[in-house]
Amino acid sequence: MIFQASMKNREEIEACNELVGKPYGFFNRIALKRVGSPRMVIESYSEIFYEHFARLSIAHANIELRPKGIIVHFRKYNSHFNWAIPYYKLQLFLSQSITIHADGHFMKFKRDESERTSLDFIRRVLELKAESVG
Repeated sequence: MIFQASMKNREEIEACNELVGKPYGFFNRIALKRVGSPRMVIESYSEIFYEHFARLSIAHANIELRPKGIIVHFRKYNSHFNWAIPYYKLQLFLSQSITIHADGHFMKFKRDESERTSLDFIRRVLELKAESVG
């Protein structure tokens, strides 16, 4: 589910919270140590994202952990977009890049100098997915 988050829309926020859960509270954030990824450079993406990234030379994204999934946050100029992915639809691939797949769409991230931090975060996502899916 991709939605525009630059304008607050109550129905979209509720749909996102129902899909991936509400944001972690203060104490859960402390227990998890990190609920957000470092800023990651997007290498490539599926067709559904073309309208969001057209004419951008470098695109960045962040990943946020939620109890039942993740949210990939990305921007284009002044617009902020979210891609909500529940754990049961999430597929992660690690090779020369980090790739997220869900619902036939994908986003590929470059492995860079903050690779250790990014990989630690991706491992945490995989652990939470395993706990959630079971």
